[in-house]
Amino acid sequence: MKEMRCPRCQSENGIVQIGRLVYCRDCISFGRLEMGSYQPLHQSVHFQDEVGYCLGYDLSEAQDRISKGIVQAIRQKQHVMIQAVCGSGKTELVYASILEKLSCHQTVCFALPRRDLVIEMTERLSRQFHGVEIASVYGGHHEQCYAPLVICTTHQLYRYPAFFDLLIIDEADAFPFYGQKQLMAIAANACKGQLIIMSATLDRPDPKTGFAVFELNRRYHGHRLDVPQVQKWLYYSLWRDLRLFLHQGKQALIFVPTKAIGNQLARYLKWWGLKCELVHSQSARREAIIAAFKARQFSFLICTTLLERGMTFEDVQVIVFQADHPVFDTSTLIQICGRVGRKPLHPHGKIYFLAHRKTREMKGCMTHIQQKNA
Repeated sequence: MKEMRCPRCQSENGIVQIGRLVYCRDCISFGRLEMGSYQPLHQSVHFQDEVGYCLGYDLSEAQDRISKGIVQAIRQKQHVMIQAVCGSGKTELVYASILEKLSCHQTVCFALPRRDLVIEMTERLSRQFHGVEIASVYGGHHEQCYAPLVICTTHQLYRYPAFFDLLIIDEADAFPFYGQKQLMAIAANACKGQLIIMSATLDRPDPKTGFAVFELNRRYHGHRLDVPQVQKWLYYSLWRDLRLFLHQGKQALIFVPTKAIGNQLARYLKWWGLKCELVHSQSARREAIIAAFKARQFSFLICTTLLERGMTFEDVQVIVFQADHPVFDTSTLIQICGRVGRKPLHPHGKIYFLAHRKTREMKGCMTHIQQKNA
């Protein structure tokens, strides 16, 4: 029995080899390894010659400029970081790079932190790209893992050692990917070419890493970001705001710090005679509930930080209940505010922080948005 470095996540913490089997404490949840089995994956996939995409709309001048810059950086074998405000259209920035790689018969992966985001991105890219097979892979859904274009959760990247010529990690600063060294190492192992990471709330990389950095500080429809307002008297403010939204025919996302608080709040809203639903990470029906909310079948959706990013809703308002709770750090609040005003027909909306006090994180969020608007 001897200690070693894990070939999958590169950990040296509690790695044990017994015979031909390798056990790693940090990534055992992905399964045990057999010696020599975690080698570059040579899985054949079928490429088509007529690959392309159709957006149905034009990129803004800033989007077009950045998109071309990313293509040039990828051609020069650089890794790329994209910092783009919520609702700026950052996904479209990488379409040209995806197309170029696929046209050269090279594999591409679009990785996201959560299953809900993978499902939504699969629907979107399947609608906008043609002439390419797409595999959608997440927990419980991995019958077809290999295709020229893979869309998966970051947890599923362990299936693809040295497989992707271009790996795009969206919302790279989100739970559960951010700060998990084993997941970051597994992602690095999956990429044999260039890496693109993107989010609205990324820290700038060390210049020594050689990342090409692109920033997009304006939404594609050209309107400014909405700045949140702080309200005290939590339950009275909540009741008043929701009654006003109902009168205006508006929907609202109500973010809560915990599932228990969400359950309590749902009981209050129903007692007030308001139609609402609650979703959190353990909700068995969350996809159906979210779809019903998008179809405007009810007005108010109570949610945890599960919906802080990645989801787009038409003409939605936002309330953060107990915004001074430690769960709501600056990045989380910025992402939550980004749910509002994403569509050209409804470029603005209301954002209310309901809290007993204004925290440093709340102030940081408001300052960040004001700076992006400057």
